[in-house]
Amino acid sequence: LMVDGGLVDNLPVDVVRAMGVDRVIVVDVSGPLMPESELNSPIAVSLQMITVLMQQRTDQTIAGLGADDLLIRPD
Repeated sequence: LMVDGGLVDNLPVDVVRAMGVDRVIVVDVSGPLMPESELNSPIAVSLQMITVLMQQRTDQTIAGLGADDLLIRPD
């Protein structure tokens, strides 16, 4: 089965680094967490949990970017 890469590696910087690139351009299109008032169902809570896990992985990847890399976070 194929699933969205966000579940495992939503910013695959390691993949492009393995290709030998000198500079990585990263576009972080992750969304914000839902407000507490919207966490009113098991599905909403499950989606929030997935978002939290994805955000942790995204933050780790971004923390590993070098001075020559470019991070873009569109609104």
